Amino acid sequence: MGGAWTDVLASGDVPEATLTRVSLADDAVLLFRSGDGLFAIAARCTHAGMPLDKAKVASGILTCPAHGSQFRLEDGRVVRPPAQRPLATYRVREVDGRIELRPR
Repeated sequence: MGGAWTDVLASGDVPEATLTRVSLADDAVLLFRSGDGLFAIAARCTHAGMPLDKAKVASGILTCPAHGSQFRLEDGRVVRPPAQRPLATYRVREVDGRIELRPR
């Protein structure tokens, strides 16, 4: 389970209901704030490797703009194919106005 927490950016740089791309070591990660929830999920679809930066998010479900695969933000689980594998998710927390991540 995980490793050290890594500071990735200021809390104020993640607006409500907007995907925000950050890097964690060699991984591209998308952050998404919804109310009191803050989610961190892999930035490439597991179906064809397409970037998810412009994906739509509604009711906690991220939809890949390329082929329509859907994933739960909470745990990366596939909700609708064609993707068969879940997206990686990351532990996320806010500390002193900063957002920190670590692998699960």
